[in-house]
Amino acid sequence: MNDKIKPIKPNEVLVRKLEVIPKEMIQAVNELIALKWNGSSSTVRQDELFEKYFELSGQENTRSNRDAIFDNNYLEFKQIYEDNGWEVEYSKPDYREEAFEPFYTFRIKK
Repeated sequence: MNDKIKPIKPNEVLVRKLEVIPKEMIQAVNELIALKWNGSSSTVRQDELFEKYFELSGQENTRSNRDAIFDNNYLEFKQIYEDNGWEVEYSKPDYREEAFEPFYTFRIKK
């Protein structure tokens, strides 16, 4: 049997990305987009996203669980949503700016 491993193709990356991001993260994003929709956009704070994700996944909102989200790139869903008709902007403070909670803004692509 010749089971060779083949390199991933560029057109397969998003499909694979969706397979590795927990469904609870995508569900959390979807629910918050709907909840925060004001008729033209949704603004979702990163802390709200964590809370919703932990609620849906049944995990505790601990530092180590938050670190795992970053370490595993579970917040790297921007391209997935953009390929599904959204413009997604991620805003976080620059080192020269006053601190604020990072947030995502979702708008329907024109």
